[in-house]
Amino acid sequence: ATLLKLRFWDGAVLAYDEALRIRVDYRPDISRTNDTNEMYSGSSLSGRRDIAECYHNIARAYEGKKQLDQSLEYFKKAQRIISGSSFDTDADAADLYHDLGNVVLVKDASASNLESTPPSDEDVSLALTCLALAKDLYKRNFGENAVEVACTLCLLGTIYVKYSEFDKAMNSYEEALRIYRCAPLDQSLSIAKTLNLLGLAHLKRNTGALSQIKQSDHKIAKYFELSIRIFEDKKEDSIEEYADALCNMGSAHSLSDETDLAIVCFEDSLAVYKRIFGNEHIKVAVLLEKIGTCLLRIREMDEAFENFEAALSIRRLNNCDNDLGTANIFFGKGIICCERGNFNESLDEYEEAIRIRRAHLGPDDPEVAQVLNNIGSVFARNREYERALLPWNHAMELYKIAGLTEDNTKVICTSGNIEIAKNLVSISQPKSRQSPIRKFENY
Repeated sequence: ATLLKLRFWDGAVLAYDEALRIRVDYRPDISRTNDTNEMYSGSSLSGRRDIAECYHNIARAYEGKKQLDQSLEYFKKAQRIISGSSFDTDADAADLYHDLGNVVLVKDASASNLESTPPSDEDVSLALTCLALAKDLYKRNFGENAVEVACTLCLLGTIYVKYSEFDKAMNSYEEALRIYRCAPLDQSLSIAKTLNLLGLAHLKRNTGALSQIKQSDHKIAKYFELSIRIFEDKKEDSIEEYADALCNMGSAHSLSDETDLAIVCFEDSLAVYKRIFGNEHIKVAVLLEKIGTCLLRIREMDEAFENFEAALSIRRLNNCDNDLGTANIFFGKGIICCERGNFNESLDEYEEAIRIRRAHLGPDDPEVAQVLNNIGSVFARNREYERALLPWNHAMELYKIAGLTEDNTKVICTSGNIEIAKNLVSISQPKSRQSPIRKFENY
């Protein structure tokens, strides 16, 4: 226990492993197996609190070592012993269920940073079950206003967001905030982190393809403003959570078309990420892509292109150049190439963007249709209006399949393009277009 508190992770693993061996040696009905991952078997292993305690602490040590796969396996071993036992309703059981759920989410976050493999759907489901149990057990043992309840509610909220159950997530975060604000000791940093998570849940709900804005983007930004202010008041402006809040604040400004403010937030966030992780981390690439997209909006084409290229270079360095973030980069580069009059190069970029989006989202997703809309625009810029109608009409079909209504901005944009092109097709056009652009799929 002392080694764990001192964060001597290797020593803690060895000490608890030795304790485990000693405890097993006094029980002849528990036999060793050849599988070093399981180590012990036997019917009497079930309900052995001392064995479960060893597994739990070994798991905590492996988590400290950032060996998350091993950590999760030991948490699950402990959970299997405790579940259904005579002591599965006490505070120690609540701690185990909480820690198991937490490590699954840590593993998920690490995967997004390319530092771990993602947890399986089965593990995420187990985490949800364990956290729900932990919340109920903490309430039973410590009361409804215990800080442990608030911590568990925040973890539950994160899983609800992962499943797009935003109302459940926001209710969890709101309840956690209520508990933190009433706690006898200062919980300012926990409040700041929870405000950021609450704002992010609102933000994600508002940015779905089928979403009509359910809440003012300015109101969402207030969550991030409060979070950032607390971090700064507490002099915690060099930690990852502070950078996350700045990044989310930038996204809220971007959603409100406050592009200049978005760029400021993204650049501040980028500076913090670079101090923490260095210049080649995947989070740096994410911020560079966001900044590039904002610069594209205000038609700073050259600077936007540089940011996209830098982001793509980092993704390739991290072997992460085939995901949706990379598709966004190719999409932005396609726009810039089109604006520069490099139409075939533009199609090259859009070809990569649509390939990745189809692979991740399916062939009928609105994000695929958005690329088709821009491909039509490339043809139209070259005065090939009749040819442009083909991808535009296809995009409209995909919007209809996705359930987008006529007042959706994407639908309005593409239908407007179609009407203009039809009018231009009917008018005799002077032969001032460039050479025909290369074929793109069936267009």
